[in-house]
Amino acid sequence: MKHCEHKDMNCEERNGPNDRPAPKDASPTHGAEPQAERAADTPLPLAHIDALAVSTLSSEALTRYQAYKAVLLAREQDEAAILSTLTLFVQDLSERR
Repeated sequence: MKHCEHKDMNCEERNGPNDRPAPKDASPTHGAEPQAERAADTPLPLAHIDALAVSTLSSEALTRYQAYKAVLLAREQDEAAILSTLTLFVQDLSERR
């Protein structure tokens, strides 16, 4: 794997796409958390906010965050609006902690 040094190009542009097929026995590792599995299907900015929530919020606040996120995603609002709303929500909950 090559180290990414150029900031004007993404890794795929520099190194080419990863053409290797996934192993046939590719399955979640034992003990993997469900959130890690969901993160694979989550857009990168949303996954970043999820990681921030997991690392900064109490378990009760994290439950509130996940419920709020589910409601926002179910409404199928603009992604930018969802991201900004969830970012503010996590910041507010983490400050109360």
